[in-house]
Amino acid sequence: MTGAQYTGWCLDPADCCVAKLCAGRQKDLDFVFALFDAQLVDRDLVRERLLQVPEQPAHKKAEANAALAHLAKCEKSDLISMPASSRSYAVSD
Repeated sequence: MTGAQYTGWCLDPADCCVAKLCAGRQKDLDFVFALFDAQLVDRDLVRERLLQVPEQPAHKKAEANAALAHLAKCEKSDLISMPASSRSYAVSD
């Protein structure tokens, strides 16, 4: 197609992490942690923006905060050596 124009939308990395933490799927959590491991996004900025998300179900916010708290306790080498399938960040009720 000659002359076709396309628009690409690019999320800010911190906003992308917030969306993925809110989704709470294991693959999304693994993606966020990979961005943290690669130092491509600031953990504190993600936490700050997560707190600004309106009308988020309480259980989703708790899961996202649990994931961030888990990251704060882990060394980078621990996260790299831990298989993604063994990572668990969800909060129990």
